[in-house]
Amino acid sequence: MYLEKLNELLTSAFKELGFAIDANVMKSDRPDLCDYQSNDIFSIAKKYKQNPIEIGEKIINYLNNISDFAKYFESITFVKPGFI
Repeated sequence: MYLEKLNELLTSAFKELGFAIDANVMKSDRPDLCDYQSNDIFSIAKKYKQNPIEIGEKIINYLNNISDFAKYFESITFVKPGFI
């Protein structure tokens, strides 16, 4: 249920920013670094032929300014080359 809500919120953020792609949030491969992750930046960059770092920073700036994500996370970060 928790992952479903996170996917819903991230998909909504992508769409608000003009990226028509469904999010795929998962438990982190590196629990020492974070609890959850999304590798969707790579798919977005490929589909829209844009720089993944610029897309990631744009998405994180957006996410850190909407209240829904603050309910779930202490912080949301972008890690180069393309991980949320």
